[in-house]
Amino acid sequence: TVGTAMSAELFPEDIGRPAMVEKVAEGVKAAMRAAGIDDPKDVHYVQVKCPLLTTARANAAKKRGAKVVTEDMTRSLGFSNGASAFGIAVGRGEVPEDFDPRAICTDAGIYTTRGAASAGIELMNCQVLLMGNSAASVSSLVVGHHRLDDLIDAEGVRAALRSVGVTVGGALDD
Repeated sequence: TVGTAMSAELFPEDIGRPAMVEKVAEGVKAAMRAAGIDDPKDVHYVQVKCPLLTTARANAAKKRGAKVVTEDMTRSLGFSNGASAFGIAVGRGEVPEDFDPRAICTDAGIYTTRGAASAGIELMNCQVLLMGNSAASVSSLVVGHHRLDDLIDAEGVRAALRSVGVTVGGALDD
């Protein structure tokens, strides 16, 4: 099944910070509900489209007396993606909700195993696309996952197929 959700709008000062993590986590939980998925273990992939800082957004925050996570607009991409990945992990229960916010983009030992984020300037909320398996689904299709080790990761595809009980063979072995 597939579920989608939109987070609440973010302020520029939320980007890369716990407020963004919380809003993404809420979006992940809403997408799970939309997909009919009760158990976070049944979620196999989450994609988040998230906002970047721009000079205009940073200046607007400063004008209100708020401080942004970085003055470097390019670095804001990493903070936005990092906070979104933490939001995926919190929403799925991979990371406790009371995590140390200093870990965003600093602690490589904390991560999501089933998600990715992509930042851009075209929005100020986070869009969540979630795929998983639900007992309520009427489809005979299933989704699996496995860590991507490289961009041509045939073994990763085989492992994902095995994770959902699919026998690997034929063209995939070529």
